[in-house]
Amino acid sequence: MGYILGKPFNEKDLQGLCGVNNGTKKKNLEKTGHKGLGFKAVFGKSDLVYVNTNSEWFRFDSSYRIKWSELWGTKDQETWELNNDRQFIYPWQINPIWTSQAEVPNVIQTYITLKCYRSQVAYIILLNSSDEIRSAIDQLKEQPYTFLFLRNISKITFDMKHLDILSIVYDMDCCLKKISFNQEMISQWFIKRLKLDVPDTVRCNLAKDRKVPEKLKFIKIAEVFLAAKYFDPIMDENNYLVNDGSLRKLNENESILFSYLPTKITEYKFPVLINANFLINANREQIHTGK
Repeated sequence: MGYILGKPFNEKDLQGLCGVNNGTKKKNLEKTGHKGLGFKAVFGKSDLVYVNTNSEWFRFDSSYRIKWSELWGTKDQETWELNNDRQFIYPWQINPIWTSQAEVPNVIQTYITLKCYRSQVAYIILLNSSDEIRSAIDQLKEQPYTFLFLRNISKITFDMKHLDILSIVYDMDCCLKKISFNQEMISQWFIKRLKLDVPDTVRCNLAKDRKVPEKLKFIKIAEVFLAAKYFDPIMDENNYLVNDGSLRKLNENESILFSYLPTKITEYKFPVLINANFLINANREQIHTGK
């Protein structure tokens, strides 16, 4: 499950959660994402998701039997399927079901009360395969930079058979981000933020390109972040300096582009990680380069 401490959902938030290409981040450059698909990714791992906000509950439930309407052309679903020679597929992933508290399992209510009492929004996701998620958590240990460029996340807690905590601490004085897993530091990254002026000719081309999201069409300044791997100085047993603290070039298999989360774009082989508002395709394998 996940929870948010910020603010409870309003009507626009709910519409964004339930729609496609209708997210609340479409025009906000300070927020990551613009396709309105982020939350929908959970449905690849779950068939039942509860959401709690403003002391109200609703859920997305693949097993929910909808009330049939004769406005759809037949008296019931079975007749519709017979007439159309195909299964009626209900888009449950975008249809919230209001849920009374009595319908919410007690174990979920107890967890919310004990663990998420300060949260404004809580998501409870019934996983299809906990082993798959466990494997993904183990992979995060091998790729600790996955969440390096997310704007507002500093800690992720995985509370499964045992507690795992991934934390990101940003030392603003040194421009250094330190990533730890269960309080053991596993990598450090020197972060450089660049602001680049967007030429008028580029903005003109962006405005004409239908694939460019609304919030990127008219930007005047583009942000680019560089992250270089950093290693602390090494001292010997007599407290003599053996190796200065230094930046290290990335291995080729580490060199990938980020669009706030990792892409699958690896052909550039930069010595540092690069993050920007790259316009990428849905599977994050290609950059849209325009005409």
